[in-house]
Amino acid sequence: MIGDGWSVRVAGLLALAASLAVPAHAQIPGLRLGAHPGMTRAVLDLVEESPYQVLLAPDARSLAIVVPNQGDQPRRFAGRTPRRTGLVQAISIDPVTDAETVVMLRLAKAPQAVRAFPLAEDDGRPLYRVVVDMADDTKRAGPQGKAAWTATNPGSGWQQIASAGMPTAAPVSAPPQVAQAAPRRAGPLPTDYDSAFREMMAHPTDLDLTFRFAELAIVAGDLEGAVSAFERLLIFNPDLPRIRYELARLYMQLNSNQIARGYFEDVLKSQGVPPDIRADAQASLAEIDKRLSATTFGLSLQTGVRWQSNANAANSAGVVKLFGLDATLDPASQKRADWNAYAQASLAFAYDLGTQDRDTIEAGLQLYGTRQQELSTLDLQVAQVDVGPRFRFGGEDGWNIRPYALGSAVTLDDARYFVSYGGGLAGEVPFGPAFGIDFDLKSRFRRFHVSEARPTVADKDGWEHGARLGARFAPGAADLIRATGGVTFANTRAEYERNIEYSVDLAYYRQFAAPLGLTQAPWVASISGGRTLRYYDGVDVTVDPNTTRYDREWSLGAGLSVRFLGSWSVSLQLQQQWVRSSIENYVYTNTSGTIGLGYAF
Repeated sequence: MIGDGWSVRVAGLLALAASLAVPAHAQIPGLRLGAHPGMTRAVLDLVEESPYQVLLAPDARSLAIVVPNQGDQPRRFAGRTPRRTGLVQAISIDPVTDAETVVMLRLAKAPQAVRAFPLAEDDGRPLYRVVVDMADDTKRAGPQGKAAWTATNPGSGWQQIASAGMPTAAPVSAPPQVAQAAPRRAGPLPTDYDSAFREMMAHPTDLDLTFRFAELAIVAGDLEGAVSAFERLLIFNPDLPRIRYELARLYMQLNSNQIARGYFEDVLKSQGVPPDIRADAQASLAEIDKRLSATTFGLSLQTGVRWQSNANAANSAGVVKLFGLDATLDPASQKRADWNAYAQASLAFAYDLGTQDRDTIEAGLQLYGTRQQELSTLDLQVAQVDVGPRFRFGGEDGWNIRPYALGSAVTLDDARYFVSYGGGLAGEVPFGPAFGIDFDLKSRFRRFHVSEARPTVADKDGWEHGARLGARFAPGAADLIRATGGVTFANTRAEYERNIEYSVDLAYYRQFAAPLGLTQAPWVASISGGRTLRYYDGVDVTVDPNTTRYDREWSLGAGLSVRFLGSWSVSLQLQQQWVRSSIENYVYTNTSGTIGLGYAF
C-alpha cells in the first residue's frame, strides 16, 4: 500500500515540475473567463508583479490588457486559450512590439460598464493577477470589486479603464505601443508564413505586411492568426473599413457570428465602401441573422426527369430460374426502358438550446416521388421523418453526436408497400478544415403490406441494422474527396430474404469558374463509383432450391451542378450499373440519365 507520505512527496514533485515548466519573468501562465450574473470576468495570471494597462477600443467591442515584456524577451502564453464565454467571443495574445504584449479580448457587444483591478494579497502572498469585469447589466453585477465601474463611451477614442505603474491618459488615442511602431523597410513582401510573421511583428503598422501575413495565414489554415493580425492593425488605425470587412469574413468562417455581425455593421456605416463589398456585407448579415436565430429552417426542392435503359431491373438475357428450371420471361416482364418524372423535398428544422456549445434540437422531413411514363407499377412515393438533439463538444467547429428517432412510409404503384420505425446515432468529427469523418448507426423495424400483387412480401418483415463511416478530404480550396463504407444486416422473417450487405463508395468533386462567364457562381463537377456485395442466408425454393443468392454490384457516375440564379440550380447526372448474381434472375445492367431543377434556402 502506498502511504500518505509517499502521496505528499509525489504531489511535491509534481508541483516542483510545474513550477520549473514556467520560466520566471517570461510567461503569462494563464487566462481564465467566467460568466457571472450581469457580467463576464477575465482573470489574467502573471508570474511576477507587473505594471499593466486596460484599454477599451473606440467601438467598445475590443478590450486590451497591455503588460510590459521582460527585457527584450516577449511574454509567452503558457496556458490554454479559454473558450468563448459570456461577452468574450475571441482572444488573441501577442507581443505587439519588443517592449509590450497585448491580451486582446473581442466582445460580442459593447458592455454597459467595465472595471479592472489587481487581485488582493492572500495571507501576505501576492497573487499577481489582473481582474477585468465587463458588465452588460451593472445592477445584476452588483458593487463587488476593488474598483468602480467605468461606463463605456463608444466613439470617444480609446478609453483607459485602469493603469498601474504605466503612464496614464484618459482618453487615449491608441495603446502606447503605437508610438513605438516603425515604418517598414523597403523591399519585396515576404512569401512564406514565418518570414511574413517576423516582418509584421517588426513593423506592426504596415498595412501591406499585415495583409500579406493574413493571406499566408489563411492558406496555412491559421484563421486565428489572420484575425489577430487584422485586430492588431485596428489598434493602430480603427478607421479601416476594408480591414473590418476581412475580419467579419474570417469571424464568420470561425462561427463567431456575433463578432462578425458587428464588423459588417461597421462596414455598412463607413463612407466610400465599394458596392460589391457593401452588397456582400448585407447578404452576410442576412446569413448571420439566420445562424443566430434560435429557430432555423432549411428547405431544398428538386424536380426533373430521368431516363433508364432497364427501369424494371429485368434480366438482360430474358431468361430466369423458376423452381430451379430455366424459364423465359414473358414480354411484359422483360427489360424495358422508360422515363419518369420525379420530385423531392427536404425540410430541416433546428432549435438552438442556448448552451455554450450551441447544442440544438433538430428535425428533418424528406419526401420523394416518381411517376413512370409506362411502367406504372414502379411509381414510388417515400416520406421519412427524423428528430433528435445534436450535442456539440468544442463549439460549432468541434465534434458532435446526434441520437435520433425516425419513421418512414413507402408506397409502390399507389398502394402501401411498407412502414418502418426505429432510431440511430450519427456524428461528425472534424480534424481541421481539410479533413473530417462522420458516422451513422441505425436500426429500424420494417413491416410490409401484403396485397394481391405482392402476396409473399411479408417475408421481408423484420429489423434492419446499419452502420456507415464516411471521410472527407479537401486537397485544395476547389476540391473535395469523399469516401464511405457501410454494412447493413436485414434480419427478415424468411431465411431466403435475410441478408448482409457491404458497400464502398468514392466520389470526387471539383469546383471551377463558369466557362465563358455564363454564371457568376462556380460550377461543380463530380465523378463517383461504388462496389456492393450482398450475401443471403438461405435458398428461395420458388426460384432455385439448389443455389443461395449472392449479388455483386458496380456503379459509376458523373455529374454537373450549375447554380445560375441565386438559390436556383440545374443538375445533370449520368450513371451506369452492373449487377451480377449467383442466380440469373438478378443479373442486369442499367444506364440512367437525369436532369433536374433545384431550389434551396
